[in-house]
Amino acid sequence: MNRSILLPLLALVGLWMLGGADAATLTVDDDGPGPYTAIQPAIDDADPGDIVFVMPGVYTGAIVMKDEVNLIGYGPHVTTIDGEGVPQHVVTFNGSVGAVISGFRIIGSQISSVGGSWHFAGVYCQVGPLVIRNNIIENNKSGIAVETDGRPTIVLLTIVGRPLVSTAMPDLLFSMMLLRMTRGPTWQ
Repeated sequence: MNRSILLPLLALVGLWMLGGADAATLTVDDDGPGPYTAIQPAIDDADPGDIVFVMPGVYTGAIVMKDEVNLIGYGPHVTTIDGEGVPQHVVTFNGSVGAVISGFRIIGSQISSVGGSWHFAGVYCQVGPLVIRNNIIENNKSGIAVETDGRPTIVLLTIVGRPLVSTAMPDLLFSMMLLRMTRGPTWQ
């Protein structure tokens, strides 16, 4: 079996097993023919323990993740979430139990230094545990922004062209494994 197909399939099976027998997988495909052609409506319809699986494509607009709903892309070289340069975060998480985002290229938060928040980010972890795994985060004002109560775990991540992390807490600790950076980390 082709490795590019096998890895997302294994990740999906593993997450399904962790989610329990009642967990559903909601599939998003911008080419159709399923019920979801955009990510946010699938997240909105998902229940705790569900998986939102996103097929290859470019999906525009900001995403607000839901606690206990895992967001899994087909792979970071073929599945993109594009914030389209608007003055906000591309992906936001605010939860108490946790979730996973994996397999995406995340681009397009506002990168202008004029006006707006200091931390418009590719991924914004406001509160709670979020696993950020196997993503490429590029061309955002910040790669990842973390508030005082955010507790991300960062695994197998590439951040290109902007600060690694903007944080509200100076003693933030990350669990990082095999972090690749094209620019050194900077802390704001």
